[in-house]
Amino acid sequence: MGRPSKRRRICALPINTCFLPESLKDTPAVKISLEEYESVRLLDYEGMTQEEAARQMGVARTTVQSLYLTARKRIAGCLVEGRPLIIDGGNFELCDKCDDNRKIIRCTTQKGSNAMKIAVTYENGQIFQHFGHTEQFKIYTVEDSAVKESHILSSNGAGHGALATLLQEENVDT
Repeated sequence: MGRPSKRRRICALPINTCFLPESLKDTPAVKISLEEYESVRLLDYEGMTQEEAARQMGVARTTVQSLYLTARKRIAGCLVEGRPLIIDGGNFELCDKCDDNRKIIRCTTQKGSNAMKIAVTYENGQIFQHFGHTEQFKIYTVEDSAVKESHILSSNGAGHGALATLLQEENVDT
């Protein structure tokens, strides 16, 4: 008996789940799973590598490669043969970083680049050791493992309870 398959993480349900050829023939529809759709979306639409897509979906790179190749073959068959395409089913879980209706993607890894904002407690040009008493943060914007910009953010005397909110308002990854 084989091991149970791992549920794949997808970020959003597709807006359209059925695509029909212009001339409707009496041909059977081709079905791709939501994970196959997600692999095509991440690799072709978002421009991720297989490694990045695997990390996003919570699976191995070889799993993403397999999903992608299967989806591409089925989609090509639809285009060449003029068959309907249906996106449905699969073994997946919806990402918890997306909104409730799953139409707006908020995952930080979804935009096709590895970008993040990092806040470091800061005082007198050096890292400050106490988060709750810091008067400033140095905010770094990092893209593809390189610092693109940095600036100083004043805490305006906010206590440590309000600092997390201050950083969230600055779109710092928390």
